[in-house]
Amino acid sequence: ELLRSELFHTNQELNNLTRSLHKKNAQLAHLNTIKNQFLGMAAHDLRKPISVILNYVEFLLDETGEQLDEEHTNFLNRIENSAFFMKRLVDDFLDVSAIEAGRFQLNIAPVNPAEILERSLVLTQIQAGKKKISLDISVAPDLPEISLDADKIEQAMSNVLGNAIEHSLAGTCISINLEEVDETIVFSVQDQGVGMSQDALKQLFAPFSKTGAVKTGGEKSTGLGLTITRKIIEAHQGKITAESEEGSGTTFTISLDKKRNNG
Repeated sequence: ELLRSELFHTNQELNNLTRSLHKKNAQLAHLNTIKNQFLGMAAHDLRKPISVILNYVEFLLDETGEQLDEEHTNFLNRIENSAFFMKRLVDDFLDVSAIEAGRFQLNIAPVNPAEILERSLVLTQIQAGKKKISLDISVAPDLPEISLDADKIEQAMSNVLGNAIEHSLAGTCISINLEEVDETIVFSVQDQGVGMSQDALKQLFAPFSKTGAVKTGGEKSTGLGLTITRKIIEAHQGKITAESEEGSGTTFTISLDKKRNNG
């Protein structure tokens, strides 16, 4: 009787704990929804004033640059760099908000992956030039079209390319390769940067992760770029991997199955 009574009370306690856990989980889900709504609204409202700042700074640099001394030109350049970073941060917050809210939609259409890479390289070549980094670009001829969201894949490619530049030393080379391997479109980026440890690799795609890898130019980072990139690739039923060793650079590889994306 004593054992039966203890089992009965233990079972009641377990049921109470289970109900309490379900209640807490429901509260957390509700708070997460509110957080995503606030994040999305705040980021959306910040985008316009940041764009205005960027436009006016660019106008001042273009129209009055020769009339300003070096100190004032440097001030404008710092404002421009800070505003550009804020815009990246806002864009990343909007993407994360959409992903967590289940509103991450793809506009799928047939496109040649070489065209996407070409668009991604426009800004990449400017960034690389500022750090005197050379780009060794290899694109296989006659790549087939593949059904995907061109804008999202361009964003993913740009994130990977930008990450390689940020972690590369001046005067080094980044190897960029785009090819078809066994019905799969493979995009890889190999840098000659500082690399990272195996422990850091495990946290690489986590939001706001700090891998310890040094950005060689002191660049700022939102800590969300690679997280968003992985979400984009996984939404296309693709795969992104990273290989690295400390002191030996890092290689990112994005694989998109041509058959799977073409349905």
